[in-house]
Amino acid sequence: MINFQKIVTKACTILIASSSCVQSAWAEKEVVPIGVIAPLTGSQATYGEDLQRIASLLLPELSKKSPKYTFDLHLEDGKCGIGNDAVTAGQKLTSVDKSRFLVIACSGEVFQVAPLIERGNALMIGTAATHPDISALGKFVFRTSPDISQGVEAIVPRMKEAGRKKFAVITEESAFTAGILKVLQSRLGEQIISSQTFPPNEADLRPIVTKAMGSGAEGIYLNIAAPATFQNAVKLLRSQGLRVPLFAYHQPSEAQNQKSLGSLQDGIEFFDVAPSDSPPAAYVSMIEAYKNKYSGGPTVEWLARTAFDALHTMTETIEEVGPDPEKVSDALLKVNRAGALGHLNFTPAGDLEHSAFKVFKMEGGKQITISK
Repeated sequence: MINFQKIVTKACTILIASSSCVQSAWAEKEVVPIGVIAPLTGSQATYGEDLQRIASLLLPELSKKSPKYTFDLHLEDGKCGIGNDAVTAGQKLTSVDKSRFLVIACSGEVFQVAPLIERGNALMIGTAATHPDISALGKFVFRTSPDISQGVEAIVPRMKEAGRKKFAVITEESAFTAGILKVLQSRLGEQIISSQTFPPNEADLRPIVTKAMGSGAEGIYLNIAAPATFQNAVKLLRSQGLRVPLFAYHQPSEAQNQKSLGSLQDGIEFFDVAPSDSPPAAYVSMIEAYKNKYSGGPTVEWLARTAFDALHTMTETIEEVGPDPEKVSDALLKVNRAGALGHLNFTPAGDLEHSAFKVFKMEGGKQITISK
């Protein structure tokens, strides 16, 4: 006769044991908080929104693939370094959320948070941190975005073509535009005959534009951070009968600027990041997931690549050596592989070894490469 009580008891014992094993395996995965600081409000919020979305897509997938760790996203608004919000965000992430690994968007945010981690209690990777002085922030600061100096070096010879020797620079205040201005001043010196700076979100650019156009400059560099401000400046310059060439950073390539300005951008020469033609398959899959979820691609495609490289490189290195900022810092200097932006390896200062900048020109509403 079958003893059903023994069968049921044995089955329950197996189920309980299996459940305990599953719980034990799950409990063994250590939670690693990953702090993200990006501009979520203000004139540059579209860039922060992209990083937020990419982190939200990638970290759960990277956690699923990891046999050791669950990477937990903690997001804070750093307003691109305007005000002291990035300091507050960094203090919360490192002290309250216990994040020892940070992915940070803008140069201004990196500068504000760097003093909080200089003793090695945390490590950061910047994704849009292009200011040249970031190289001097210490062994716990890395970046997957290139040094802006390389881009300025590429555009200056174009500015000087046709014998041009007098330039005006119009600058919207931010950390990365300050970096551009610093390099322009070092390369052009007294050839900059007019240099004007205005605060973020300045509504009336007419006095600034009028002064630049009346300065006798043979070329004008638009050192502008926010897309809406760039659109305003270009429209004003064109409406006032601009007759000298315009130069810029990546703004002419942005879809929102191309849509708003159309042929008004024709003739503008600018430097921008030229990403790898053969990005990793994982990046291509992420972009497809991004487009499916958000009905369109990232605002600035190359910043999506730097975000991908930062998050993948950080989590893969943690997987390799453990969640110790000192060990991760040492291991990052040994990284040598293909990335979404191009070949990925770091200098001892935490910078990318390669330059990804090229010079482009807008013609007929299209972006044309004019130097490689």
